[in-house]
Amino acid sequence: MRGKVFLINHSEYAVCAEIVRMFFGSCRREDNHLLFPLDSCLRARIGKSEVNIFVAVNPPIPAQTLTALRTKSYFCESELAPIIEIKIAVRAERTYETKISSNLVDLRRNLKKALYRCLSVWTSIRFPWGSLTGVRPTQICAEQMRKLGPSQAKRELVQAWGLAPDKADLGLEVAAAEMNIISTCGTHNYIVYCGLPFCPTRCSYCSFTTEDAVKHKDKLGEYVDAIIAEAKMVFANWRGGDAVAIYFGGGTPTSLLPNLFARYVEGLLSVIPHNADTELTMEAGRPDTLDREMLSLIKQAGFNRLCVNPQTMHDKTLRRIGRKHSVRDTLVAFQLARDLGFASINMDLIYGLPGEEVSAFVKSLTSVLSLAPESITLHSLALKHSTRLLEETDFRTLLAAMRPDQSLQEELEQAYGMLRQQGYRPYYLYKQKRSRGSLENTGFALSGHESLYNVLMMSDRFFVIGLGSGSTSKFLSATGLERQHNSKDLSDYIARVEEFARKKLEYLSRAFD
Repeated sequence: MRGKVFLINHSEYAVCAEIVRMFFGSCRREDNHLLFPLDSCLRARIGKSEVNIFVAVNPPIPAQTLTALRTKSYFCESELAPIIEIKIAVRAERTYETKISSNLVDLRRNLKKALYRCLSVWTSIRFPWGSLTGVRPTQICAEQMRKLGPSQAKRELVQAWGLAPDKADLGLEVAAAEMNIISTCGTHNYIVYCGLPFCPTRCSYCSFTTEDAVKHKDKLGEYVDAIIAEAKMVFANWRGGDAVAIYFGGGTPTSLLPNLFARYVEGLLSVIPHNADTELTMEAGRPDTLDREMLSLIKQAGFNRLCVNPQTMHDKTLRRIGRKHSVRDTLVAFQLARDLGFASINMDLIYGLPGEEVSAFVKSLTSVLSLAPESITLHSLALKHSTRLLEETDFRTLLAAMRPDQSLQEELEQAYGMLRQQGYRPYYLYKQKRSRGSLENTGFALSGHESLYNVLMMSDRFFVIGLGSGSTSKFLSATGLERQHNSKDLSDYIARVEEFARKKLEYLSRAFD
């Protein structure tokens, strides 16, 4: 019914736990080991109800340790030999070894690679992205490509990191596109995120700290005043030049009434430094919030990118996931945007939605392609904490949803082929925890319509100024990347907005001085 992972001569519990969760859904640290559930499928396959896994770092695993359940673990970086040996044994029947130079980054990476390789052979489960468990797998792809060149990098990603060949190809292609976009920016460039945590309704899969705009009318004006005040304090004595990209996200900014929306947008854009070349994006994700008046306000404010996100083009699915708009609303909103001159529109779709056949996703994509938006982003459904969908999903169903799904992968590859045939190319990619089939989110765009904001945000190589409740700012320093988080609690954010602005100024003063 359960398994244990013993760490010998090191204490990299977090690193090992990432890999263990991929295969077994969950794990927790208990005394000197990680404890994980062993589901009925794997119990039947291996013929055991309890399994012990030993992950040892230099020296090799002592024979007596393999039969002992109580093993004291310790780790001291200064004691590591010039060459570190990682050995992993499962039930003392299989052992995997690798050798690396003695630095902590290599140690952690190779622990993940070795443990993934061991568990994938033992369980016969192969994940599409192998041991790349992080949000930004293309960073590793870019690193390998710079170091080894494209062909050798693919071989390394497949053989050492465990990626499926098609995912290695995709990762390298997107990494090259990202590097090309990043090369157009200087290290001094920065982007700004303006967050408004209100939506008409809350989707079943949503984990954002969004409020119902209809039920919280009394908070809307107060919130707009607070975020404008934060922006004014941060940029009052700004000396960092103009932002290269500003993104108005949510929630759904367009869930505000027109007069308040105009005050919100004008108030922020009047104080955030930008120019005619700044990329301005409005996430108008809910088509039912868009009419001619709202779209005109967006256009007049100078936004050159618009997001109209149907998520699916099936009315039954829309009702099931808690979205109140219809497919017709999407079509009407898109045409209105075109009529008003919006020349760069993005549309989002989610694959793996609850109750929706895999083939329905391709049908949705076919409908969206007929509209010819300039960019299309495909998201894998993620079963996130604090969502209605996760609360309604039992552990067995959750585990099955996270494991590789051949039919879903084939459908996704078909979708990628359809996009490529229409001239779209992948330019940014990221992964989320507990995603359907452990698959990726990928942004496709026609040439010249790639989102600069998306790429710079994911790169972790540029300043990000996050305004509003729940937003995160990123600051580059001599010691690495530092983050500053605004409170997710709406009332707390409003009450402490001056404090959050001061914290940003403290980070910025250190960065510029």
